Amino acid sequence: MGLGKLSIAAALTLTVVFGPLVGPVRATDRAAVPAVPELGQESMPDRLGAPLWGTDSVRERPSGRASVIFTSELWWWGEANGAVAAVGATGDEYRVFWDDDLGRAGEQVLLSPDGSRVALTDQVIDLGDGQSRRLPRLPGVATTGPAAWSPQGDRLAVLGTTRANVVQPDGAEEYRVTRAVLGLVNLTSGSLSTIADVEPGSVVDGFTVAFAPDGRRLAYQSGSTIVVADGEGTEHSRFTVPAETRLAGKGAWTPDGRGLSLVTQRRCCADEAYPSRWRLHVVDPATGADLPAPAIPEQTSLTALRLMGWSPQGEAVVARYHPEPEEKVVGFEAGIDLTDPVRVSRVDVAALRPGAKPHVLIATPVDDVQALDVAGNLIASGTIRRGQPPTGLGPNTKVLTGVVALALLATTTLVVVVVGRSRRRPAPQGMKDRL
Repeated sequence: MGLGKLSIAAALTLTVVFGPLVGPVRATDRAAVPAVPELGQESMPDRLGAPLWGTDSVRERPSGRASVIFTSELWWWGEANGAVAAVGATGDEYRVFWDDDLGRAGEQVLLSPDGSRVALTDQVIDLGDGQSRRLPRLPGVATTGPAAWSPQGDRLAVLGTTRANVVQPDGAEEYRVTRAVLGLVNLTSGSLSTIADVEPGSVVDGFTVAFAPDGRRLAYQSGSTIVVADGEGTEHSRFTVPAETRLAGKGAWTPDGRGLSLVTQRRCCADEAYPSRWRLHVVDPATGADLPAPAIPEQTSLTALRLMGWSPQGEAVVARYHPEPEEKVVGFEAGIDLTDPVRVSRVDVAALRPGAKPHVLIATPVDDVQALDVAGNLIASGTIRRGQPPTGLGPNTKVLTGVVALALLATTTLVVVVVGRSRRRPAPQGMKDRL
């Protein structure tokens, strides 16, 4: 084989090995064209894509504040368990870090309102320097995980939980929370206070705790009861909610602090491929009575709907969990399994308002984003930029590519030398005599 053919073979080998990492990211929904932010202004990207294999880590090469964090179990040929991607606040610099507890963004892994820190089980990571700080652990439980950031970012509501496989009446085992304790960590002083025990079967991460805009009150759900309390745990009010109704998410409080948003699942409409509808409604935090407000249209064919905040125009900004095809419908009774990646094909971000179709703010490709969280301050500012998801090869992957290319080149050179020598080797004496 000549040198030219061997070079072609080497190039084809590189294409086969690294081809899946190359190419544009295509979102299934297109976001509206955003206003261009000023240079250096913090903003949300209008689209996301999977981080490239070999993307720099937060700990080794921090890039500062993030606008969005997201997770999926399907990056890098399904080898991304525990990986969390962070997208820069002023540009699309992608970084990754790992959560040993395999938390999902927006549920067990939470981005602070200003995007400077990420809270996960038993620790908080500073995105500015990549360093982590241990959270104080609530007594009598196995782990302490984040439940909600205060709007000012100085306190963190935490849930201390113990989880175990629980045998169901039909004999099947389900991994469930068996004990849950709500606490509050002062991140300035490092102090920890206990707020209340929470009914363990009712814990659904991302739908359990929400701070009021002034940070002085928080609402939490225990069973079918929602409690409004202050930072010392003193109750201000409590009320019950119907079945399949939860606190709507970290953005449950209305911006003026006078209303509390709930989300209710309704299973209906047999003609729909995934017969599950979700409705947001606002209640009085003192009584639980519905407040008069124009109705936001129900959202159809979703695994879950989580309220993350409110736009400057008063729109509800939500994370929409889209189901895998032919997935069985479940509700809040599934607990922490409601948004399990096996059920979710993708999660995007949309703005909802009465009398209008959902307005996509952050579009996402199927499989690349199965859970996400957005910095609360950026939701409130409403500033969105044209996103530029990464394409090509990650920084560390380029090094590996170079090593493989050099190895192939060395192999090619060796083959050429051997072939050349074999062609120049003299014929044996006996053969010469016959000639």
